[in-house]
Amino acid sequence: MEPIASLFQAFSDQTRLRILNLLLRRAMCVCDITQVLEIPQPRASRHLSFLKRAGLVENMREAERVFYRLKSPPSGLARELLETLRRHRRLVPGSQRDLGRFERLIRSGKVCRPQRGLWP
Repeated sequence: MEPIASLFQAFSDQTRLRILNLLLRRAMCVCDITQVLEIPQPRASRHLSFLKRAGLVENMREAERVFYRLKSPPSGLARELLETLRRHRRLVPGSQRDLGRFERLIRSGKVCRPQRGLWP
């Protein structure tokens, strides 16, 4: 698949948009993503793998956990699409609810953090 087609395909799925919306805030563990989005772990992992192949995210394994973050720096078109998502995140169904759940998870102290301190 051509890189540009893969990139647009990555932005064409609502679940992937919701994941990207969360990762615009900070790096996250798969377990936190599944909890916030209320989706099964295999589904989250499948979408994260797609985003990784599209060059939008990168991951770090730590013991049994895998943390994801937006790839830095993203390519020119990816950067523009991510900025558009940031500006128009309210148009993504469920995104405001997701961010509210994520904020509650952070406040509760139940969010996963990498032990190595390599990522935020």
